[in-house]
Amino acid sequence: MRNFGTILLFMILTMSTAFSDVSFDTPRVGIIISKASYLHHWGITQMAAHGWGGAVNLAGIPYDCLFIEDINTGNNLEKYDCLIFGQCKYVSESNYGSLVNGIDKYLKNGGNIILDGGLAFFDENAKERDHSDLDELLNVNYEGFKGNSDFRIKIVDNSNFIT
Repeated sequence: MRNFGTILLFMILTMSTAFSDVSFDTPRVGIIISKASYLHHWGITQMAAHGWGGAVNLAGIPYDCLFIEDINTGNNLEKYDCLIFGQCKYVSESNYGSLVNGIDKYLKNGGNIILDGGLAFFDENAKERDHSDLDELLNVNYEGFKGNSDFRIKIVDNSNFIT
């Protein structure tokens, strides 16, 4: 667990130095969740948004919270140095095309993306979709579940604040 804490601290410090010359009036990170994912698994989606919001807030990085559906409205994504997609496995069919186009434009303008979980695997009705165009755009290869169903995190030292 100590290694995890060290790695998390390193990531936060690294991110904070990358944004150190940024005014706090201008958000530099967009934390994005999906309304469809929220409706299917609200707890997971909500915790992803809270977790990423907490991490960037602790690092002192200004941020906005957005829905994937906001990408349709012409939201200026280029103002963000980084977009974080938090547990957005479900994306409505009506928003999928705009998502792909918005990400393509954002990446061509030098944007950075962090994926927390799969992105747009299912539509709003939990029907699996072909997301190969999005995977190719993001250069992501999903190889499926790793490990087995018996895998669990084991705490060897409970002297930290999390446990």
